[in-house]
Amino acid sequence: MYYQNPLILSLPTGSPSPEPLPEPVNLVSHQGQTIVYIGIFLLIVTLIIIVGMINQKIEKALIISVLLSLILIPILWLI
Repeated sequence: MYYQNPLILSLPTGSPSPEPLPEPVNLVSHQGQTIVYIGIFLLIVTLIIIVGMINQKIEKALIISVLLSLILIPILWLI
């Protein structure tokens, strides 16, 4: 009867074959991302037009806030 000691590990004698690297998975659809940006822009423009029909002062405040955002976001992004 052959008894193998459970504390001794049997190691493979041959060299392991290299496994191919998995291809990177692209989780972001750049075409879809562009469509989302266009939709957001159109939504903002539509909101400004609708509010502008209701009140001129609110329209000017919205335009100023959008312009300030467009200026400040890239500046703060680089800091």
